[in-house]
Amino acid sequence: MQKVLQKIAKNWITVWLIIAVLVFLSISAYAAYTRLTVAKRVISTGEGAGDMFASDMLLDSSLWSVKTVSYSNLSDTPNVPLEIFNFPYPKRTACAADDTVYDLTVTLGKLNNTNQFTDLSNEEITALSNNYKVQKGEGEIFTFGSTDEEDNRVVTHTFENCSITGGAFNSNLFTLIFDTDELTSATPNGYCIKLEAIPDDSELPTLRRVIMVKYIKTADSGWNGSLETLEDGTDYDAYNYIIKGDGSGKFTFTWDQSYVTINEKFLQNPDVTFYIGGRNVTGNDSLNEDALSTNAETGWKELTLVVNSREKNRYDVQFFKIDNSTPASYDNDDIAGYLPDSSRWQSN
Repeated sequence: MQKVLQKIAKNWITVWLIIAVLVFLSISAYAAYTRLTVAKRVISTGEGAGDMFASDMLLDSSLWSVKTVSYSNLSDTPNVPLEIFNFPYPKRTACAADDTVYDLTVTLGKLNNTNQFTDLSNEEITALSNNYKVQKGEGEIFTFGSTDEEDNRVVTHTFENCSITGGAFNSNLFTLIFDTDELTSATPNGYCIKLEAIPDDSELPTLRRVIMVKYIKTADSGWNGSLETLEDGTDYDAYNYIIKGDGSGKFTFTWDQSYVTINEKFLQNPDVTFYIGGRNVTGNDSLNEDALSTNAETGWKELTLVVNSREKNRYDVQFFKIDNSTPASYDNDDIAGYLPDSSRWQSN
């Protein structure tokens, strides 16, 4: 034992350095663990607070995205239900313990050439029908274009102090009522409703969106096109539009090039024949989206396929997102509105 102590005494500096290093490593490991635990706790708390105010139609986003609700039957009534929840819809993991109070502001307007919401002109407000409305539950109804106390026709209204009862999974229902001309007219007004729900609790998110309705004409017979079903369109960079049918002739479809662009490999496929400029054109390297015509009514890109089911009875056309930075604009309902529109089938 004495020999061991003598050896330690001779090398006491080395021993103390080893002890100091071990202590330092222990403290650092504990600090790192503590920081990690605190960080996880903070993140978890923040996410929980933000989810207690959600909607099936409105989004927690600083961007004003446009949602198009499509109808394929002209006899449909373009009334769009919208719900606001006190839990992280569609999940029911937790709900707000207290009542959720908020204001919902609704405005009727149009979209400009860059798909931005714009106010109606005085002439449009003056000529506005009384068929554009928003109803809260089964009660309060606001009619766009109605007159205020000063006899001015107004297109903005705030449903104040809306409340969702806490302590259970609850919601408020609103119904957006559009004029049937938006579906049945050859040249609809294209009016849309901008909505913004602002909660009293500043820790909850503000929900917003622009919503419009649209009639989507489908091919009567022979060949038809449909968007491949996706679990959540916001998670994808590209989408497949599937065209299939029976018989020979021409199939025409259009798409909104401000949101999606067609895969040029499809245009350059030598096994596909297009009808462009009054003549049949085989897919080739010189074809791109810029070379395609634009639909005179919608301003969307238009493409016509020459089809013959004896040779080929299905085409998978891929479209890519234009702007990946705005995923909210690419949910499943919106994608169905971007491509295609006004599909037409003409037999030989």
